[in-house]
Amino acid sequence: MQGRVIFFDKATSAGRISGSDGNRYDFTQANLKQPVQPSVGMDVDFEASGTTARDIYVLGSGTASSGGTYVGEVEPDLGFFGYGWRAATAKYVTFSGRARRKEYWAFSVIYILFLVVAAAILFPVAANASENTAVAMFVIFGLIFLGGALPTWAINFRRLHDIGQPGWIFVILVLIGMIPYIGALISFIAFIAIGAIDSQPHENKYGVPMKRA
Repeated sequence: MQGRVIFFDKATSAGRISGSDGNRYDFTQANLKQPVQPSVGMDVDFEASGTTARDIYVLGSGTASSGGTYVGEVEPDLGFFGYGWRAATAKYVTFSGRARRKEYWAFSVIYILFLVVAAAILFPVAANASENTAVAMFVIFGLIFLGGALPTWAINFRRLHDIGQPGWIFVILVLIGMIPYIGALISFIAFIAIGAIDSQPHENKYGVPMKRA
């Protein structure tokens, strides 16, 4: 069977091939029959054994055909608000997988705008109402704020995965942000950087890219 390398990790010498039958097959460098360093985009011929590729032969010159980027299928672009809506609904508590920059910023902008609108409505009411009503307004705002906490954590985990980093880095940044002044500044800069770094163009251990490189 023929296929194409869609992922290879030099550290573990393990990778994955997308076969011509539409299935994916795991392999290690030891499965190659030639002294060639596998790379993403490389066309190969192999024997399938379950979900493993064996007796792999590199076709052609042995160079990647797409510049080391992922060559499999990616999801269609959902648009800015489409990504934001999905992050707030279908992926509300999805911590696994990857999230591209557009999804990260779309959710962040929508959530912040929602909080601003809620504050603009509820706080004036609280300022001119009875004590019980004021407390109720602040409780409602608190619930809205907390309602966005889980998807905020989830989108940050997926964004870190997209740049090849573990999600627990977000937890560390949250803790650092609790330190007055300097900690908050460090976390703010880090979150901007997380949203600015482009996606890894290849499949990593968290999944395939969400867009073409």
